[in-house]
Amino acid sequence: MAEEKLTHDFGYGKVPAHQHPNGGGWVADTAKVDANSRVTDNSVVTGNSWVVGNSRVDNSAVDNSRVDNSAVDNSRVDNSAVDNSRVTGYSVVTDNSVVVGNSRVDNSAVSNSRVDNSAVDNSRVDNSAVDNSQVTGNSVVTGNSRVTDNSWVDNSVVDNSQVTGNSRVTGNSQVTGYSWLTGNSRVTGNSRVTGNSVVVGNSRVDNSAVSNSRVDNSQVTGNSVVTGNSQVTGNSWVDNSVVEHTNEVLAIAPIGSRNATLTITSKPHLQFTTGCFTGTKEEFIAAITKTHGDNDYAKAYLLAIEFAEKYFALQKVAK
Repeated sequence: MAEEKLTHDFGYGKVPAHQHPNGGGWVADTAKVDANSRVTDNSVVTGNSWVVGNSRVDNSAVDNSRVDNSAVDNSRVDNSAVDNSRVTGYSVVTDNSVVVGNSRVDNSAVSNSRVDNSAVDNSRVDNSAVDNSQVTGNSVVTGNSRVTDNSWVDNSVVDNSQVTGNSRVTGNSQVTGYSWLTGNSRVTGNSRVTGNSVVVGNSRVDNSAVSNSRVDNSQVTGNSVVTGNSQVTGNSWVDNSVVEHTNEVLAIAPIGSRNATLTITSKPHLQFTTGCFTGTKEEFIAAITKTHGDNDYAKAYLLAIEFAEKYFALQKVAK
């Protein structure tokens, strides 16, 4: 008498299956699980999946996927590959995604994306790539974006953009619309970088908005707005100001006892920023007098103020 073929219902009717000897989990006969891999009794491996190497599937589902020398714990891997990595904490990896290179996906969703030598924690990555980086804190990376080169996205959104070169996007910020953040730059404090903007060269955007513009080796802070194809470059600092055109910001350097950069913006009024000082013309003159009296540094600053007033008058943007 022929031995009765074992079957199991994985949710779409009974199919030929068996219980894996190392853990007791159900494995469809169409799938392959190595003897040294472990599939626990509350897990399933279905479709044309492969679970190979020293892998472990615990309280999870693997469907039509490959798990190689990895751990899948309390999660689901569907039509994807996990290689030398960990997928844990109610995560879902789907739609031809790849998680490789000692990566970790925890309590997150990865769809149609690649995660390589990276960590995705409590976040979502969709149709994008994360390489040698971190995506954490309820972040979303979508729309063919790339987060690479030791970068970090935390509690923020990156859509159809690139964050590379040891850069950071944190504090409920957004980098969207074909924008590019690189060169050890930072976007923090509920900021927005949109519309094909570029933030490079150790720049910082904090609690501000940059749209369709370039910030290079500079700072945009204090609820500022930089728009209209503007450029903020050369160690400039735009603080609590509006820049709608490149000719609305002026940087003079080196100047003062610290050989620093003096940044002057014209909107909503003439504002001077250098070091830890930001203020109006009158406040700046008072600070100069208090610090330098009438020495050569003071004279240089006063000449800079005069030049800035004439420059913005010529540009017809001074207020």
